Order: sequence, then structure tokens, then C-alpha cells
Amino acid sequence: MNKTLTILFSFLLLISRGFAANDNIPTGSRSAGMAHASIAINDVWAIQHNQAALGNINNMEAAVFSQLIYPNSSVMMNAVAVASPFKYGVLGATFNRMGYKNLYNESKYGIAYARQFGKTVSAGMQFNYLTTHIGDNNYGSRGTVAIEAGILVEVIKNLKLGAHIYNPTRSRTAQYNNERVPTILKVGLQYTFSDKVFSTIEVEKNISNKPVFKLGVEYHIAKEIYLRGGLSTNPSLNSAGFGIELKKFNIDFAAAFHPQLGVSPQIGLRYSFLDQQKEK
Repeated sequence: MNKTLTILFSFLLLISRGFAANDNIPTGSRSAGMAHASIAINDVWAIQHNQAALGNINNMEAAVFSQLIYPNSSVMMNAVAVASPFKYGVLGATFNRMGYKNLYNESKYGIAYARQFGKTVSAGMQFNYLTTHIGDNNYGSRGTVAIEAGILVEVIKNLKLGAHIYNPTRSRTAQYNNERVPTILKVGLQYTFSDKVFSTIEVEKNISNKPVFKLGVEYHIAKEIYLRGGLSTNPSLNSAGFGIELKKFNIDFAAAFHPQLGVSPQIGLRYSFLDQQKEK
């Protein structure tokens, strides 16, 4: 009973952070280390942040991710993603699930397509099937469809501008109380200072909540090592992380620090089907 109350309290805290049912909760430990200021980052996890950035990947990538949402609650977020370029663009697929055993869980199944238009513009979109399951079949499950889309533009050399919208059609999840999937808008800039450092700033607005401001930075400190840090508001959140690049593998670690909820550790593994170090 105490365990159940703990889990239920955790989901109440999740709602208090501004998340709602079938919210577009970000994934990927590289992104997490930069407070998810990731609208212009072009790795496979762009499928969760801005599908347009998928248009810039050069080879097939696959990734897995796991996050403990709250300490001592056993509330987990797990995700997988894969993306591959082909003659007419880039195709990707993703699945993520957040919840606790059979008490409560949300899942997202997505299929994405992205394409470059010239050397400076890319665009992408994704179709998602969202499900919510409550309470060991006592309350049942529900599902709905939502779409998302984004654009990424290199405004000038080393400066990228990205924009993304999640669920512009305001898909309904339940007739009761006219419950709908959140509609979320994001816009951000990424500036590359050198081949070792870039920084990104982003504004995210759920149409039902206050805007969230995010700032992130990545520093390629050594051949195989990356350091990351980030800040976000509403609520105030600090994050840090690092990555290790080993030829075709990237292992990413991150932690987000919430003043009330504590530390949320995250780990991810990305696999590139070509040797990244040889590409560079």
C-alpha cells in the first residue's frame, strides 16, 4: 500500500512539473545532459525532439535509453529509436514507454520521415500512436493518434534555427472532460563555436502552461569524451552529463537535478553503422 501511494504521489508530481497524459516527454541521454535543449541536434534521438534534424544524419543509427524518473519510486522511462537515410530522405521509427508495472503507463509508437532541401534547410514529420493504461485492467486502456513536425535552417554559417510543433490537431484522448493530448511548440537556436564546442538555447510552450526556457552546451574535451551541461525553467532544473565515443558506439550518461524531486539518472547507448571517428 505504501509503495502504491508513493507511485501515485510521483505521478502527481509529474503533473505538477507541467507534464500531462501523453505529453511529448523528451528522451536521449545526450539531450538530457543539456536540459533537452536539443531542437537542432542531428543524431537518431532527433526523432523525439525535432524530426527535421534527422534529415542531416549520414548513416543508419540505432539507440536505446533508460531513465529513472524519480528516486525511490521505480517510475521508469525506456525508449528505442532507429533511423536510416535512403535515396529520398531519412526514415525512422521509435517506441517509448513511461510508467510503473501495471499501475500506470503511457506508450508512444512513432514513424518519422525527414528530408534535406538544398544544403541549408531540412524538414520532417512523424505519425504517432499514443496509449495510456491505468490500473491492472480495472480502468482499461485508451489510444489516439497524434502528429508532429519540424523544420531546421542554417541561417548563417554555424548558426541553426529550429522550430517544432507537437499535436497541432489537438487530438482527443477521452470524451470525459474533453481530455486532449497537449499541443507543444518549440523554437531554438544552436551556435557552433568550433569543432569542439556548441551551445543551444530553446523556448518550449505547452499551450496550457507557462513557457519553458532551456540552455545547453556540449564540449568535446578529448577524442573520445564529451562533457555536457544545461539549465531549464518552470520548474528550475539543472542537468549534466558526459559521453564516450568508441568507434561505432556512443555511451551517454546524464542526470537532472530537481529541487523537490531529486536526481533523475539516465543512460543511453547509440550505435552508428559506420565508424564515426573515421567519418571525421
